[in-house]
Amino acid sequence: MITAGSLVQRVAVSTGVPVGTVNLFFRHLREAGLMTTGARGVNAPPMQRLDAARLLLALAVTDRPSRAAQAVIDFGQLSDIDDGSQSAELGLANALAKLADEPGSWRVACHVHVQRLAVELIMVDEFGLSSALEGEGTGEMPAKTQHFLHPNYAIPPSDSDDPADSAAEHARDQAVAEVQARYFNRLQVTRTIPPVLLDEIAALFAAAEAPAAPPPGDGQ
Repeated sequence: MITAGSLVQRVAVSTGVPVGTVNLFFRHLREAGLMTTGARGVNAPPMQRLDAARLLLALAVTDRPSRAAQAVIDFGQLSDIDDGSQSAELGLANALAKLADEPGSWRVACHVHVQRLAVELIMVDEFGLSSALEGEGTGEMPAKTQHFLHPNYAIPPSDSDDPADSAAEHARDQAVAEVQARYFNRLQVTRTIPPVLLDEIAALFAAAEAPAAPPPGDGQ
């Protein structure tokens, strides 16, 4: 079982962020209801991949633990431009699941474009890529990229002359601008959660979910 402490420790080691700082991020997210909570001690619920995804996104977006919850709300709920039903935080959690289920098969990187209010998830099937380069592929693309943007970006501009439609479009634009203003910086910041880091977090879940080894001599 992955405890809150073990998740914080793993994220701290993998990111190089001091464990005390990661713990502060975790605490702010938990207090905002954005992390798995329940009983304490031996009855505490295990951490989920979504918890890891939210913690990583918060660390990528801001350096201030007090802003962790707002960062996850703003960036975690960005929508896949091709599949509006999937959010950035779920996309990242699913990528961690894929890495845990098929270790060594995939390389995943997550780019967080802070001022642009965008998340980009790149997944490459290394075996499929090698086969494609050797001319032995199946014809399927060995790489997949997901782009996550504010849901309002998915609504096409209106060409209506109706004042109500114009007002609604303006309100949508304002909503995006208000979120972007929270992260204003003349220096455009993109932070990358690299493949090796995601591999390490995924391995933590894979190890916790692996079946227990039978005791010596069992079945003999």
